[in-house]
Amino acid sequence: NDFFTDSSHKSLLENWPNINFFSQSSNILKFYSRGFTKFNNFDNQELKKIFLFLKSSEFEKFINQLLQFEMKDYYNYSIGLSLAGNNSYLVPHIDGLQNTKSKTYNFIFFIDGNDSDPSLSGATGLYSDNNFEKPFFIPSTMKNSVLIYNSTSEFYHGFNFTRLQKKIYRKTINFKFFPKEL
Repeated sequence: NDFFTDSSHKSLLENWPNINFFSQSSNILKFYSRGFTKFNNFDNQELKKIFLFLKSSEFEKFINQLLQFEMKDYYNYSIGLSLAGNNSYLVPHIDGLQNTKSKTYNFIFFIDGNDSDPSLSGATGLYSDNNFEKPFFIPSTMKNSVLIYNSTSEFYHGFNFTRLQKKIYRKTINFKFFPKEL
């Protein structure tokens, strides 16, 4: 099923900012462009609507119903856009900065990408190893879908663009939900 309605997804595609609005990540584990982490600092009204929705109490309630098995109350801690293209990568890694008891959840909302082979098109996969050799989950589509995972679990996540043809890309909105009380 689609994450957003067709009209909302189409509006996102039509109003997606160009590469000039993104900054290249300087982290050795990741090479892709990120931006729009402060939603009140830009004029794109369509993106602002999406950000406001993802930060809304209505969406927070939905996420808390989804994560009710955790017996915690969650809030949207961060949000931002990413744009990845030729030679981009995210080295398979385990998020180690969060307290393992915090049960932080990452959400990768795939806006657009090449669906002919998502594993080779920037679809963040979940792995048992840090070499892309033992995947246990690879998204099947990069169009209007979301990957949700507990980033404090001990498995690797990442994507590899090094073997791709030119003109492969992915567009995502990434957000994290933290528990309100640790």
